[in-house]
Amino acid sequence: MGARLLKQITLRAGHPFAYQRHLFEGGAGATSVASHLMTRIIGRGRLSFSPKRSAELPSATQESDPARGRSLFARDASTTDLGKLPLADGTTADIHNYPIASGHEDFVMLVEAGGAKLGWAAAVRTDAKDIVFSLKNPADFPVTFLWFSNGGRYYPPWNSRNIGVLGMEEGRAYLAYGHAASIAPNPLSNSGVPTSLTLRSDGSVAVRHVIGGVPLPTGWGSVSSVRAENEILTVVGDTGAAKQYPFDTTFLTA
Repeated sequence: MGARLLKQITLRAGHPFAYQRHLFEGGAGATSVASHLMTRIIGRGRLSFSPKRSAELPSATQESDPARGRSLFARDASTTDLGKLPLADGTTADIHNYPIASGHEDFVMLVEAGGAKLGWAAAVRTDAKDIVFSLKNPADFPVTFLWFSNGGRYYPPWNSRNIGVLGMEEGRAYLAYGHAASIAPNPLSNSGVPTSLTLRSDGSVAVRHVIGGVPLPTGWGSVSSVRAENEILTVVGDTGAAKQYPFDTTFLTA
């Protein structure tokens, strides 16, 4: 599409985060974009998120042939309650609990609530005794894609060995439907949520994403809230206690 893509990763002394920027210089047209954080959760985990408008499931499952794999999520469904994600068998699952099940490959899109200045996802990894963070400006990435890869693909190169892998992908795209569907009018873009990035032939456009990790404070089972101000990221746990970490509060809005 004629653009030059520059990837920049910045580390700051004392900050438990990597600051990542993708800069598109020149080009013409529009493109879907996403930044794909992946982590592995062995044992139990707990997922927390900034307020979401809804969780959306695509019309196609990740693995529809039982000889090749197994998917559990419902198709072409939506919910505003992340504790009641629809499953194909008519039951529901709490998306905050990891794992939801064993032996499955599934995908869901979380749409950021309107008006948010900071979007975030936090994965408490109990066995690792840490918290993995994904932080964004919702104006850059208005959706979060969660990929549950937990032994549900039987064929090479997975061979049912990809277990406990969670993708927390911050995106500007329409579900898992690809570039063409993301740049065309679709139900998400028609509702005011951008699903593509417009390139500038006479300039540049950038998207930013911060990832990181910190030790799990004693007694914490999950993250309740995250806020960024005055060069500090304040994280509150389900115990009500708060921890503070050095954070570049201007990065996501620069």
